[in-house]
Amino acid sequence: MKKIILLIVTAMLLSPSLIAQVTFTLDAHILLKWTEESGRYVETGDWIKDPSMMKLNELETVFNHRTNRMESNYYVQSTEHEEDYRMYYVVSDVGNEYLFMIDIEKRLFKIIDQPDDSNMLIHNIKATF
Repeated sequence: MKKIILLIVTAMLLSPSLIAQVTFTLDAHILLKWTEESGRYVETGDWIKDPSMMKLNELETVFNHRTNRMESNYYVQSTEHEEDYRMYYVVSDVGNEYLFMIDIEKRLFKIIDQPDDSNMLIHNIKATF
């Protein structure tokens, strides 16, 4: 009986739909563009120091992104979760579509234009709480 209860509690704690609100502080970013010639993303410049905060609500339905210059909301349309990363297909509060990829191991928050995947903005995750 104890094993069953422990198994149920463990499953609840690991379930992506039961996570608490999570906040990512981001301290720098770099822009990459897709190139057909190489078949990969290529950096367009250097890392830029640009602190911001990305907050995901506890139901995993809305991201709020705050910078020194603006604040935007991104509404989650669908999700995919793997061991090392989480993916969220979102629509911004002005109708733009993006794929948010959170690379847990490398501590990167990637934002990719949808549906053409032409640009990728990679943020360094400074802290998660």
